[in-house]
Amino acid sequence: MGHLKKHIPSTVADFRSVRNEPRGAVVPGSARRSLATPGALYNIGNFLAMGAGAMLHVIDVWGRTTLQAAVLQYFVGTTEAAWLSLSMLIFILAGVIYGRAYRVPPRAGKRLVQYADLVAGLAAIPFTLSLIMIGEGTIALVAGAMLGVAKLGSAVLPVFGLHHEAAIDEAFRKLVILSRLPSILALLWAIGLTIAQSGPMADAVLPVIMTICFFLWLWADLLLISKR
Repeated sequence: MGHLKKHIPSTVADFRSVRNEPRGAVVPGSARRSLATPGALYNIGNFLAMGAGAMLHVIDVWGRTTLQAAVLQYFVGTTEAAWLSLSMLIFILAGVIYGRAYRVPPRAGKRLVQYADLVAGLAAIPFTLSLIMIGEGTIALVAGAMLGVAKLGSAVLPVFGLHHEAAIDEAFRKLVILSRLPSILALLWAIGLTIAQSGPMADAVLPVIMTICFFLWLWADLLLISKR
């Protein structure tokens, strides 16, 4: 039990440690002054995905219902929509914690990344459920389950104090990257199909936006490997 307590950080302590630790080295140095940090990139993608989806839905039902009803219908109108909205809110919280981790000294930052991984892993659970309810079982298995296993794996790994912890953590983070690729390929296929069939431009708008979001998330994933 003592070993467990040693490796599971205290949230309050991690946030307060910013005042107590020397300000010499920040994780990572130059990223503190830019948006090119995992937290910022994750949440730019999160808000872009949520906002674009809601906007396109409102446009689609415009004139048949009120703006408030359309927004509510998009976010909580069905069970799967509610699960997806819940997962996005939790992903946003994870992004905030990742962002905090890159604005504090190294020791506290490492612990906060661990917390962010845990929160992101938990967010993958309602995300996977929503995909299953929509009928996207394959995407749920790849994008949802792989993401959840990888993020939770990185989160709980320090608890065990393994000798090859860094290598195992890198493997988990690469698994996150692999979980993105099928969705990116599916989106690019949808865009290409729309162009090849001379379909309406509106059919390609959401796939294009979601492709941008996935590349933002992928960029953040890569930063978590390269800037550790």
